Amino acid sequence: IYRLTNPMDVTALLMVAVAKSDGDMSSEEKKKILEMFQNEFHLSRRDAADLMVASVYLLKDGSELRTNLSKVIAPSLTKFTHEQIDSAVSLICTVGKIDPDPNDIRETLVKGICSIFTSVTHENGKWQ
Repeated sequence: IYRLTNPMDVTALLMVAVAKSDGDMSSEEKKKILEMFQNEFHLSRRDAADLMVASVYLLKDGSELRTNLSKVIAPSLTKFTHEQIDSAVSLICTVGKIDPDPNDIRETLVKGICSIFTSVTHENGKWQ
């Protein structure tokens, strides 16, 4: 997870991390994240599913990411455009709100991710 440099891969990993912050993802969370992968990242249904599987595999239980959030995001941060940062923050916040009763770990993770992303500005350009 410390070698991810592609903004889309990192955003997907963070989305899955937020969804799995209280254990396993619910079927509703999986469904909505797959829809976001397809709609926002312009992926086919199969590619969205592959991205989900890869993200879950890399994340494992999520403790490594939560403990070293800045280190996980750092290699890709300069590659994000301003629009991608805005989109990533929006996507991550949306995932954080799927569960109507979020836990403290989820809220802390979302705030930490948003704090890192909102401290950076880059050129415009959305997902490709």
